[in-house]
Amino acid sequence: MADIQEQHKSVAKAVLGIISLSVIFFPSIFAAIRRPYTLDWAMYTYWICAFSSFVILLFAYYKSAFSNVVPIRAIGIGNLSAALSILSLFLFVIGNILSDQLSKPRVIEISLSNHLIEYDTYLEATGTAYDDDGDDLIWNWSIRPSTEAHANGASLIQLKSQSRSIVWWLGANMVPGVYFIEVTVSDGSRESDLLQREFRVKD
Repeated sequence: MADIQEQHKSVAKAVLGIISLSVIFFPSIFAAIRRPYTLDWAMYTYWICAFSSFVILLFAYYKSAFSNVVPIRAIGIGNLSAALSILSLFLFVIGNILSDQLSKPRVIEISLSNHLIEYDTYLEATGTAYDDDGDDLIWNWSIRPSTEAHANGASLIQLKSQSRSIVWWLGANMVPGVYFIEVTVSDGSRESDLLQREFRVKD
């Protein structure tokens, strides 16, 4: 019987150490996850269960130390709370990692300074995009000629800007016709679907 009680006491001590370490390292884990967070309930469950487990096991450990009686039921409840807290922390971390990897950003709108452009002038475009994880976005802009403009010698133009706004100068040798300004955004993990807007270069 004494051996069993000592085993329970050792388990309680070990679980206390695990819970303490998880609490110590939680700020670093939390800081590594990008906002907005998913599975917030798992984070709150972790803190509630971790706190409950710490209090119960600490009580059980010191009670056994001073009275030589190991409260086995209290240790069982504390261990269960500890298991739930670690499981909740695991779900919170994995859920946010998967959310960051699986949810792709979306381009919502492209606004143009003008839809009818003359030679030797500029076109200004600004994009609006959304990312569920709030990641910094890299913008990829291009100018695609229509079939007619392409037949007349126009070709795809890949713009160098990676920001949400661009200013593109139309040279005197620009082939007149219909063009499409296109954009995608990337959050470093996934790329959005392409969005395009039409404009025309005057004859």
